[in-house]
Amino acid sequence: MSQVVEQIHELFEAACKELFEGMNCQVSRVDAPYDEYELEDAPAAFIDAGSDDLELNIGILMPLSLLAMTYPVQDNITQVDDATLEDWISELANRLIGLIKAHLLHRECRVMIGLPNFFHGADVDYASLGNGEFYSLYFDVDNIVCECSISVEIFNDQMLLAEPQATESASDEDDGIEFF
Repeated sequence: MSQVVEQIHELFEAACKELFEGMNCQVSRVDAPYDEYELEDAPAAFIDAGSDDLELNIGILMPLSLLAMTYPVQDNITQVDDATLEDWISELANRLIGLIKAHLLHRECRVMIGLPNFFHGADVDYASLGNGEFYSLYFDVDNIVCECSISVEIFNDQMLLAEPQATESASDEDDGIEFF
């Protein structure tokens, strides 16, 4: 595995933790899901980002209970319908790829972000993650396990990531919003 792919895997793990910690959740990485069947029918969202040098595809599988728990409006959470939670997991995938983009930007690597796709249960297809180096992590988020995956495909064998700049806050630059 190339050095760049390894670096992106490290950035991905850090971004996953940032995502959940940013929602005031207790998060820790676990080796495998406590119960594979809990994720079998879980909703999933996939999103990509890329440049001339690389292609990233990420996926998030989260049980409905975790989606409901992390949903930003907690008033009458039992009344939130499945369509709203489907939008929420797509938003979480979008936030995760945004965190990765910010980390890469601080290493002088610019990527353009695509749009998220939602899948549910049996419709989840890891082929959506492309042909790159596949890497999957499991996280215990407030005692509920979810899965985050990334596929990294490098097109430029000479590609290197620069050393990170002194500060690595997404607010340091105006890279958070893209206008099309």
